[in-house]
Amino acid sequence: MNHMLVRIATLLISLLLTAGIVILDTIPFELSITNIQTGQALASAQYGDKSMVIPMEKLEAILETAENNFSDVQTLKAKLIQEKNISLFSEPVISEGFFLFKNPDKIRLEFTTPFKSALFVNKDQFYRFEEIKGEWKAMSSGDKKITRIMLDHMAAWVKGRFNKDGLYRISGKYLFGNKPENPAAIILILEPKAVEFREFIRAFELGINADINRLEHITIRESEQDFTHIEFYDEQINMPIENNLFAPGKQGPVPVLW
Repeated sequence: MNHMLVRIATLLISLLLTAGIVILDTIPFELSITNIQTGQALASAQYGDKSMVIPMEKLEAILETAENNFSDVQTLKAKLIQEKNISLFSEPVISEGFFLFKNPDKIRLEFTTPFKSALFVNKDQFYRFEEIKGEWKAMSSGDKKITRIMLDHMAAWVKGRFNKDGLYRISGKYLFGNKPENPAAIILILEPKAVEFREFIRAFELGINADINRLEHITIRESEQDFTHIEFYDEQINMPIENNLFAPGKQGPVPVLW
């Protein structure tokens, strides 16, 4: 089990955290990052540094409310901005893309700039593509069993089930904006229980709106200095999504229209 957790953590890092810089197969030679207000800076400007730890009894109620509110999500289509902070780099790496989900077992995670990569899950089928020299190329899908477990957890988060299989210790904090009497947002902190898992990922921080019906952002703490922040926007919930968008076409990923 411990070996499996390590492999899940490794996949989370490779598939979610660095996908925007063409993971595993190619290395970017030049990155131009100017005038970008990242999700972390935006959150700081919106909420400031005022926060308060959520008492356990209230946290349990929040988790129950989130699962009830999120359970109605049948499809989700959202754009995203990923800010990857790596201690070796002087500036964060910014990537943009989108996320598609169709209940119960279809997921597409695609990065469109500055490099293109795509991950598909369609029932028991798993595909990974990267654009190389202007053409989409199918890449090795790796260990499908472990990847399936990891993606099941992603799908569970979309549905508000934040502690699937009891892998995490959960705590939380309120963030306050201009009205200190009312929380402006909630941060759920998921810390892996297994030591082997924590060697790769120290914690997931899930940002939820005050109405507890929207996952606004995810921060993945890999170490004290390295972290990844993913901000979601332009969400479309329970709108029709064609099944063909969750499997590659003859020329690679089928384009998604917005």
